[in-house]
Amino acid sequence: MKVQKMILFIIIFIAILFLSKVLIQPIEAYNGDYIEIYVSNGDRLWDIAEEYYDNYEAKDIRQIIYEIKQDNGLEKSDLHIGQKLLIRKGE
Repeated sequence: MKVQKMILFIIIFIAILFLSKVLIQPIEAYNGDYIEIYVSNGDRLWDIAEEYYDNYEAKDIRQIIYEIKQDNGLEKSDLHIGQKLLIRKGE
């Protein structure tokens, strides 16, 4: 009986850990250093990088696009209408 309770406890503990990782969205660098924008029809990363050019230290649009992708966990440059992007605040 003790073994069954211990196994049940371990299963519940693992489930809680898993759910906490899945349900609680990590907010790594999101401490007020970013603003949220939402992608509109026709938006491209190039356009967004140009619009927020002064918010980034890099002065090459390609580097800014790379940093936006890194900040948002994007592997590709594909955007979707309504997608939230975190953009660095200007200084």
